[in-house]
Amino acid sequence: MMNQRTYLSVPFAEKDAAKKLGARWDMIARAWYVPDGIASDSFMRWLPSQQSLLAPLLQSGEETISEKGISLSALMLKAHESVVATFTNRVWVKAEITELNQRSGHFYLTLAESVSGQQVAQARATLWASQAPRLLAQFESVTGQGLQVGCAVLLAVEVGIHARFGLSLTIMDIDPSFTLGDQQAKLQAIRAELQKKGIYTRNKQRIVAKDLQRIAVLSPAQAAGLGDFQADAQLLTANHLCQFAYFYASFQGQQTQQEMLAALKNIEQAHQKTPFDVLVIIRGGGAKQDLMFLNNFELAKRVCLFPIAVLTGIGHERDDTILDEVAHRRFDTPSKVIAYIRDQIVQSTQQAKASWQRIVQLSQLALLAQKEAITAHRYALQKQAQQMLWTQRQMTQQLQTQLAQAAHRRCLSQTERVNYAYRQVEWVAHYQLHQARLGLTQLQASIFPNAQAKIGKAHQQLTHYQTLVASHHPKRLLSLGYLIVRDDQGKLITSRSQALAQARLTLEFKDGTMHVMPEPNQEETAL
Repeated sequence: MMNQRTYLSVPFAEKDAAKKLGARWDMIARAWYVPDGIASDSFMRWLPSQQSLLAPLLQSGEETISEKGISLSALMLKAHESVVATFTNRVWVKAEITELNQRSGHFYLTLAESVSGQQVAQARATLWASQAPRLLAQFESVTGQGLQVGCAVLLAVEVGIHARFGLSLTIMDIDPSFTLGDQQAKLQAIRAELQKKGIYTRNKQRIVAKDLQRIAVLSPAQAAGLGDFQADAQLLTANHLCQFAYFYASFQGQQTQQEMLAALKNIEQAHQKTPFDVLVIIRGGGAKQDLMFLNNFELAKRVCLFPIAVLTGIGHERDDTILDEVAHRRFDTPSKVIAYIRDQIVQSTQQAKASWQRIVQLSQLALLAQKEAITAHRYALQKQAQQMLWTQRQMTQQLQTQLAQAAHRRCLSQTERVNYAYRQVEWVAHYQLHQARLGLTQLQASIFPNAQAKIGKAHQQLTHYQTLVASHHPKRLLSLGYLIVRDDQGKLITSRSQALAQARLTLEFKDGTMHVMPEPNQEETAL
């Protein structure tokens, strides 16, 4: 069955004129056609004389069928014609955008459907530049965001089959209310799950320290609001009022969850080493559609369970993310977050100053009261001290008199005892000295004779030893006929075996020496 489209023969130079009149381009047939609902009278100059520009292709396909089958392009063309004939009207399709690219004003999408996490269908879709501005503006005005990967959409499409690319959907309309409802449904699902786990308000129950001294900041590295935040933060740091530690992660794109969870883990580890007072999550500026990446259950759960209060300043006054909902406090912009921190520090400082002034006043009053009390005590103490001093003087004088008398008596007694002891020691010393002298006289009388006798005996022995030594002197022995035998080196020879071992011997007599050659006797030679 042939389609009912009226195809046009439009020269390339006149395509803009045909487009203004409402003509549309068929990518499969590679030709302009008159859409349904538009009269063809305006397109008379481009109407072809034949019934369809597709006839040659169809005829070629029919001839091929009668011979050896049809070509793939003919098959795809017939499929396209069948699909167009079947889907004569637009079809509303629900799907999720998994890929989105833009070239020359055209938008090329990949749509998919998943069930229980498994993809069950996929198709290509195209939003032509002629339709894109109007449809995208309408979509963004309702949803607050543009088309994004991950968006659930409801699209009105025209179905066709391309000879090269297969099934192709041309986007003719978009229902933004469907996407908006899907976003709200996702938020509600996340909210319900957090409430079910009992952690939805956990971070809101955290207590923010009155004296903010150390703050962790999580932000994209190039966030528009980060510079504004840091401008005021640096002033607080320069005045030694507060310290800021910065951590970075992406707030948009498919890597958002992974990077933000990693950054939050790093902040928790740093908090365990040196505690933070609060965590600030800021972005500022940016497209509203980027907020969808922050509507994530795992991120919301981590913020709910974060060990310190979380302040958000993501940067949209009317649009809240789930992170804004579960955080301890939400601010519209990063500038308002740092303003809150600054005000808290100023307020804390003012309270501290007022407390200090009150302390000074109370201290001055207490000091005055203490001075008066001290004066009164001093007067009383002086009077009491004078009375005690007079009493102590009287007692001291009495004690001095008593001590003097007792000391005099003790001195007399001790003097008598010392004199007696001195006489005793003197008598004992004289007696012992006399006894020692007697003993020494007796020793002298006994020691001297014994010493003389021992000296005489020792003299006799010495004389005997001198005589004996003189009798053994070598010269005396030589005079008696003895010889001294030496080798060539002058060493003494004391045995026959030593003598036979020498080549020559030296014999020393009392009147000189002579050299001899030792010879063994005949018996020894025979042996």
